[in-house]
Amino acid sequence: MPDTTQMYWLTMLIAGVLGTVIGDELWHIMGLASSSLVLSISMGILVFLGHKSFLKLTALYWFGVLFARIAGTAVGDWLAKTIARGGAGLTLEGATLLSGLVFIGVCYFWKWQQRDQDNR
Repeated sequence: MPDTTQMYWLTMLIAGVLGTVIGDELWHIMGLASSSLVLSISMGILVFLGHKSFLKLTALYWFGVLFARIAGTAVGDWLAKTIARGGAGLTLEGATLLSGLVFIGVCYFWKWQQRDQDNR
């Protein structure tokens, strides 16, 4: 993981902007539900490969950061949009709550898994 210098934060800003733009463009090309599904599955594969230490290059780290922004934009839009507009219909508040709960669940799972590895 890179040092958190000014260059790091500039790169994170650029990844955030590019991720939003690319995520929105994929939504317009593929449709909201399709882009969310494809990007979620792809992000899951990327996380699995990173977890198994297949992705150790710095460039792949930054690709993962960018891809997380792209997938996050598409999935967040899909969750918050109404059903009539092709979304899941959770509203912004519901989508935020669901995303937060998933994030907390992933953090607990990650911590539990790390503890399990330390005990071996």
